[in-house]
Amino acid sequence: VKSREHEGMSGARRRWSGKQLAVGILGRHRACIIELTSSGVLRVLAVQSMNPQSPKEKFVVDEAACRTTVEAECWVEDLTKEVEAKARNSRPEFNALHLLFPRRDRTMPETKAGTALLVRVQILGDKGEEEECQEEINRARKVWAERRFEAQNKVVAILDLRFASFNPQEDAHVRQLHELWQLVFGGETIPPPITGVTSNDESPRGERTWSELGFQQKYKPQADFRDTGLLSLYLLRYYCNHHREVAASLIQAYHARDDHASYPFAAAGINLTHMIVDVLLRPTVVKAAPGATLSSRLFLLLSRLTDGDGESSLEELFSCVFALLEQLWVKFGATYMMFNSVLKAVRACLEEFVEEEFKNPSGSLDNLRNFNVNQVELPA
Repeated sequence: VKSREHEGMSGARRRWSGKQLAVGILGRHRACIIELTSSGVLRVLAVQSMNPQSPKEKFVVDEAACRTTVEAECWVEDLTKEVEAKARNSRPEFNALHLLFPRRDRTMPETKAGTALLVRVQILGDKGEEEECQEEINRARKVWAERRFEAQNKVVAILDLRFASFNPQEDAHVRQLHELWQLVFGGETIPPPITGVTSNDESPRGERTWSELGFQQKYKPQADFRDTGLLSLYLLRYYCNHHREVAASLIQAYHARDDHASYPFAAAGINLTHMIVDVLLRPTVVKAAPGATLSSRLFLLLSRLTDGDGESSLEELFSCVFALLEQLWVKFGATYMMFNSVLKAVRACLEEFVEEEFKNPSGSLDNLRNFNVNQVELPA
């Protein structure tokens, strides 16, 4: 693992939002910090300009005065084995924590892992602090391994939805579409008929049409799902259920604006789903290479979010992206003919967020939710 400068230590704000587990000594004389971030990254940071008076004397890190480099880092569950405390042959009176880091970057697929990198850290403080640090790392290793397993199952479920086609003969599929309608227009309203639901309704008619919800065809909404399967229907239902007032306001705006100055709600959501799939799932869907699922952006999103978005990370990301679309639409004073350009601008925002999250995981969607749209330019 290459060392790199630990940015942000020269001011009051640190770049990493990690919890300092312990302060110790690397080798014979280099001071270091063991840190575990909120997104599960374990780091050993070599500290510059710190001079403890004795190996057993604990010192306080002055974050505004010192600089660090990353000596080793990985997802905590990727440690090759549990952390152990062992005595040095030359200094049997002092124990050192032995951390076996995989000799690879934490974003690299597991198939490229090499031999382990052993990092020995002598903890400054009493034996109880050493044991506490050891136990906390090992406990976090198990917790994040369980989260990784859960995320793998979620990826499989999402891919199943992505490749499942809407079938008008399937009662469950029709019920989901009806639920979407009633989430928006009320449970008492009767959804419009759907072409193909029964054998004798190839040309159905009704007072209301699916175009009111923003589908392209009046009585054949399923035609819009062909590129995203049931995933877009699932995400639209989530959005209208958990962000009902916002979704209703977007549909009202769609009907209130002139035809040339609005975008259809459902069609926009389906386009956003397609964009999210392309940005987050490309390594998994297109390449299908060994380890691609574990290294994909979607897997990172599902396994590393730790705040209130963690249980519904993809769904909340979809909600954030829909909000970005509306903000940029208003900012640019867009028309329907500008839809693809605005969509490209939304994609650029999403890619910027994902790339930064992939490099420096925050464990939150807040950076996307509070994205500064004032700095966004409309693509040519």
